[in-house]
Amino acid sequence: MKKALVLGGGIQGCCIALMLRKHGYEVNLIDKSKDIFNRASLNQEGKIHLGFVYGADASLKTGKSLLLNALHFAPYLEYLLDEKVDWEKFKSTNFNYLIAKDSMLSPEQADAYFQTLQDTYLEYIENENLTYLGKKPKKKYTKKYPCQYKSIQIFFKLVLPLRKFVYTPKSFNEIIKQKVQSEDISLCLNQV
Repeated sequence: MKKALVLGGGIQGCCIALMLRKHGYEVNLIDKSKDIFNRASLNQEGKIHLGFVYGADASLKTGKSLLLNALHFAPYLEYLLDEKVDWEKFKSTNFNYLIAKDSMLSPEQADAYFQTLQDTYLEYIENENLTYLGKKPKKKYTKKYPCQYKSIQIFFKLVLPLRKFVYTPKSFNEIIKQKVQSEDISLCLNQV
């Protein structure tokens, strides 16, 4: 049997370990913590980035790459877990992006960038295998509107509503953790 050593027991390391198991590897997962999902994967929010924060990249390469990766996230995880995931119970509310008065992009430039990614999103979801956390909403971005909150108008000039979600790391990571523990993956924890 082929052998693999994976360093790091966060979401990336665990997913790599699961993928290697699927391909017939004997896997050893090493982490310096006392448990998997015990550091950044536990303590940081789990954003499924759509590329909207990279408006200064005129080539759109970064935004399009992140958008495509976000649409692969749920299908690949469900493949690794061997089950459908009820994504709704892990989602946060939608986000609003606020455009600062001293932003590198004008409101018009930011709006144009968001609209271009919205159009790209519609092209990508024509692929039946791609979803955004199990769904295919038609709109990820709706039109801009001026910042209406007087308390922050001195800092921000525009609001860009976006249907982007954060998954709840602690409860979601538990699903991956259980899958790793159910596979024949050797955990070498508390290693320096």
